[in-house]
Amino acid sequence: MFRRHPGVAGLSLGRVPFGPAMMTAVERMLATLRAAGIPDQVAAFIGDLGSLYVAAYAYELDITPAGEQGDFTAQASAWLKSLPKDQFPNTVAVADLIVAGTGTDRFEWGLDVLIRGVASFLTSPPTADARWPGTG
Repeated sequence: MFRRHPGVAGLSLGRVPFGPAMMTAVERMLATLRAAGIPDQVAAFIGDLGSLYVAAYAYELDITPAGEQGDFTAQASAWLKSLPKDQFPNTVAVADLIVAGTGTDRFEWGLDVLIRGVASFLTSPPTADARWPGTG
């Protein structure tokens, strides 16, 4: 939807669209997560996290970087490599990796990180010391 309607992502950030279509999708997602054994609080929060991630990515696509993507990547890499190595040894060492990949590559990587993180709650559910809502 965000790709078909540029500009909508920025409008959606910070708003909760509790309409009929959204509630149907939320119910389906919660049913799937709970049936898989994801703890209820994790299942309750994942929709918010996922929608923020997708909207932020779409919003970034709406902002056009100066010049072509290849030009931006080369300039950003060169600038990162020009930083003082004694102050930024790690940044300089991985400068090309910082700017590597397409937007789609980064989006899919982020989804993988989110899914792996949610899956970790199957074996390590949150405890009271994690200070989750309602746990004290």
